[in-house]
Amino acid sequence: MNLDTVVREKVWKSLKSTDPSFIEEVRQCINKIEKRQFDVGLRVKKLKGTSKIVWEARINRDSRLLFTYKQSNHRNGQTWKFIAIEAVCREHDEVNHHAQIIDRNWWEAEEVRVLGNLDQKFQELSSEDQAEIHLWQAAEIEIQAESTDELLDNTKWLILEPEIIESEQAWQMAIASAADLRLRLTPDESKAIDTYGNMLLSGSAGTGKTTVGLYRLARTLQMNPTAKCLYVGYNPILVKESKEQFKQLWGETFEGLPLKPEFLTIRDLCLKITKDLGEEFKHHLVGYQYFYQRYIKKPESKQYPPALVWDEIRSIIKGANLKAQSGCYLLSQKEYENLGKKRSGAIRAGERHKIYKLAQWYQNRIDREQLADEIDLTRTALRLSKTARYQPYTLIVCDEIQDLTEIQIELLIRLLVQNGQILGAGDMNQMISPSGFRWEDLTTRLYQQNRQWTEKRLDFNFRSTGKLGAFAVELLNLKFKLLSESQSQSEAPINTSGELARLVAASRNDLKQIKLGSGDAILVRTEEQKAELLTDLTTKLIFTIEESKGLEFDTVYLVNFFEYTNSLESTIASSTKQLTRQQPQLRLEFNLLYVAITRARYILNICEPKISDLWKRTELAESLISMSIAEAFSPAQAIAPQDWYLKAIYYRDARLLPQALECATKSGDETLKQEIEVESLLLDLKYYEAAQLLLEIEKYSEAAEILEDLGDWQEAAQAWGWAGNRVRSLECEVKSLKDKNQLESAADKLIEIERYGEAAELLEAAECWDKAVEIWGKLGDEDGRNRCLLRSSINNCVAIEDRSGQNIEAINDYDSERVIEIDPQDAKAYFDRGTEKYRLGQNAEAIDDYSRAITIDPQYVGVYVGRGAAKYNLGQHREAIDDYSRAITLNPQAAEAYFGRGTAKYNLGQHREAIEDYSHAITLNPQDAFAYYNRGFAKHSLGQYQAAIDDYNCVIMINPQDIDAYFRRGAARHSLGQHQAAIDDYNFVIMINPQAAEAYVGRGTAKYNLGQHQAAIDDCNFAITLNPQATDAYNNRGLAKCSLGRDREAIDDYNFAITLNPQYAVAYYNRGLSKYNLGQSQAAIPDFIKATELFDRENQMVEYKRAIDIINFLNTRLK
Repeated sequence: MNLDTVVREKVWKSLKSTDPSFIEEVRQCINKIEKRQFDVGLRVKKLKGTSKIVWEARINRDSRLLFTYKQSNHRNGQTWKFIAIEAVCREHDEVNHHAQIIDRNWWEAEEVRVLGNLDQKFQELSSEDQAEIHLWQAAEIEIQAESTDELLDNTKWLILEPEIIESEQAWQMAIASAADLRLRLTPDESKAIDTYGNMLLSGSAGTGKTTVGLYRLARTLQMNPTAKCLYVGYNPILVKESKEQFKQLWGETFEGLPLKPEFLTIRDLCLKITKDLGEEFKHHLVGYQYFYQRYIKKPESKQYPPALVWDEIRSIIKGANLKAQSGCYLLSQKEYENLGKKRSGAIRAGERHKIYKLAQWYQNRIDREQLADEIDLTRTALRLSKTARYQPYTLIVCDEIQDLTEIQIELLIRLLVQNGQILGAGDMNQMISPSGFRWEDLTTRLYQQNRQWTEKRLDFNFRSTGKLGAFAVELLNLKFKLLSESQSQSEAPINTSGELARLVAASRNDLKQIKLGSGDAILVRTEEQKAELLTDLTTKLIFTIEESKGLEFDTVYLVNFFEYTNSLESTIASSTKQLTRQQPQLRLEFNLLYVAITRARYILNICEPKISDLWKRTELAESLISMSIAEAFSPAQAIAPQDWYLKAIYYRDARLLPQALECATKSGDETLKQEIEVESLLLDLKYYEAAQLLLEIEKYSEAAEILEDLGDWQEAAQAWGWAGNRVRSLECEVKSLKDKNQLESAADKLIEIERYGEAAELLEAAECWDKAVEIWGKLGDEDGRNRCLLRSSINNCVAIEDRSGQNIEAINDYDSERVIEIDPQDAKAYFDRGTEKYRLGQNAEAIDDYSRAITIDPQYVGVYVGRGAAKYNLGQHREAIDDYSRAITLNPQAAEAYFGRGTAKYNLGQHREAIEDYSHAITLNPQDAFAYYNRGFAKHSLGQYQAAIDDYNCVIMINPQDIDAYFRRGAARHSLGQHQAAIDDYNFVIMINPQAAEAYVGRGTAKYNLGQHQAAIDDCNFAITLNPQATDAYNNRGLAKCSLGRDREAIDDYNFAITLNPQYAVAYYNRGLSKYNLGQSQAAIPDFIKATELFDRENQMVEYKRAIDIINFLNTRLK
């Protein structure tokens, strides 16, 4: 009886890259093994501690083939024996390398008995050895009644059909094609694949959900080759690997498919939709890393962990908001606070308002920085899919669906044809967000659309070795027991191959002994733990459990899981009532542990300084073994550069760039390393640095694109030139020249690339009328030509009059009047006349001219800016904002419009909005000192003193003699208690302008706060000499006198300050204090009462409460 043969997927792939003659030798060797024609060298080993027998067959003098016999349920539920090709070693020393990818126990275990000799033919062995080998083989191929399924492990096994092995031609065709052989499927997988319609497929980690999805894709395309199909997931690595598996599954005809299935992450799907529907998403996308880096600086991060808050914002506050219209980013606060407990179990209802404020803070921040996240992108795609026609899909396979939010799932359902099908595969035990996906939400949505569905579950774990898989199952069973939850179905039996999970008592210092290979990783519970280990160790292959989700590793070191919280242990030991209250957090902790355990393919080291009580529970004890540091942390085998290279690609695809960079460095591939460095810089929003690195590695086009986005036109032009793209280079030169207002030169560049219309318009703007006449003539545009001829003739007239010595302003006025007289529809003439009136302070008249220009040309950006400025001067701030906003709509690069709108908003008390506009202006013109100054002023008004100082620093860098910036910086430093630094700034102001009374007041105040009271009085005296109306000088001099015990003199100063400003609340307050110091408590009370009225009116609540407290104190004392 010949046995069927299966081969490890990795072995099959490696054969494809070898030479044909060796491939043929492998085929002949396998063919002889199947027929038991052992006329080649053969060696058989029995190992201590395992019943497994390892067979080695000689391929040629230097190469051998390793195989075993495995038992599995295969045909119609019957048990079958297979020859399992474990490895093909071309040289003897390759055996140790292959040991790393098979089962280390085989190579490390003691050999009990060895039969045969690779250097002898089988017939040359002694008759006793031949007979014993036959007996061993007979025992191997005998079906064992109680044996587990040995092909259910973390290996993908491919079935070698007999005709392939027997036929040299079929063998060579199979090797040469892009196809893999048939994947070996379980009966449950086969049933799921054969089920028609919508399917919700659940199953724990590594149970073959992806395989079922890929076969469903293949089945659909076999039935209808023109069907539009989509495989979508959250993790880019999963999507990439699934695409490769599908190509191998389909075979060499994949490229010939009329309509290939799309393999996209949810992010890439949304980007494709927006681009295809004509609204390409321009915002830079940010995610958890961006949120973490900024949130961790907030005091709330001490109470609410970053990952928890991020999940709540992403999954619920943003992700559960199904409104598609632009601007509806969040659920309303009321909607969020009214959600049921199941939707937001980790955040108590009474605390949701705090999380909502954090969501608003985050959304406002990314809006201000013109960024977006994946949910904003999804909302845009959903909106477009409702308003525009996007060709729907016949089948959508959504893998790891539990990672998607409600709005993302809503988008997928909307992308189906009327009778289309969705296969949603997921695992609730891997859902480490306590507030995200729920199967019932998906079924409700399918029900609402009258779509029928089937629910199925898979239970065989292919990913982890048998013993680790069993450990994961026991952990889930404990979780269900403690939470009083039932499983839909018990996990199927798993084989007992591989190693038990190891318990290693290791301190933080002991962890330094870990030496990681390319397939290994350290997992921790929190970002804080990760930061500590990154400091201690020389590797970046350290992940939080959240980051590791979707990844797989050969060896996992799970480090000190309970350091972050002992909630799991303490809750387990608590009362039933306490257990019920802590269920959401308990579920989260178990899910995190489950995800961590199922990341390991072969080895799991649980490292803790003191082994936790959880591992001692009877439910888990049999799945664990204690091990010393020396045994567990054994050095990794030497890793080939190619392995590091492949792992670098793996991590890069997962957007885990620090880890990708380490692997690329170890691979020795400098180009890959630099490419990853570029991606890291882009992720950190360091665009210019990224562009410079791209230039270094001669990726000129990519660098040029970034430089264009930065508005660095000159460097972009140079980069496009190096890339050989002359047109793009000249386009950037044009923009650079336009920014410098060198419009004629810009027009000349446009003429070089034959863009004559744009060139003519620029020549008009530059008032190069004769050249414009020539270009409009070439284009046959008579209106343009005549218009410029008219301008040219008027200019010639003005020039003659100018030489006659007439007044220039009169000539300019004559110019615009003359043009308007000749051509009443010339918008520019009205603009020119309006601008001249604006300069003369005739704002109302200027508005009339600007309005007439807008009537003629509603797209004239500069006119809106001019009219906005005139309205601002008349105090019409809201109307000015409308004009500036219109200018920005027409030209988002109009820096002066952002600046003007920001100033108008500031005067309306809209300080935060003003800051946003000033920031836009600065982005467009980084040398605009006025924008930095005004933004600093607005930040100062909001109490953001350090941020204001940063802006004033920028002003000073641009203009080192700007005394206003020094004065404002001194005031901000004073507010931060940096009094000496403030004095330094005021000194500079006084040095440049000795008549600056306000600088003496500021310096005097700073000296007062340093206890230099007499010096403060001297400065205030000087300020009053310069400006007898300096109210603050009188008040501050009074304070200094009060501190010297001179309260009567102080009262005189306060009286004078109040005379100058009867609404001066602080002066009343200070006068009351001095009266109290003189024992005049009754007389002091009216001053404090007046102060409270003014403080309340000005919303100065701290000062208001302080004055109230003093009034209450005095009233009590006077009773």
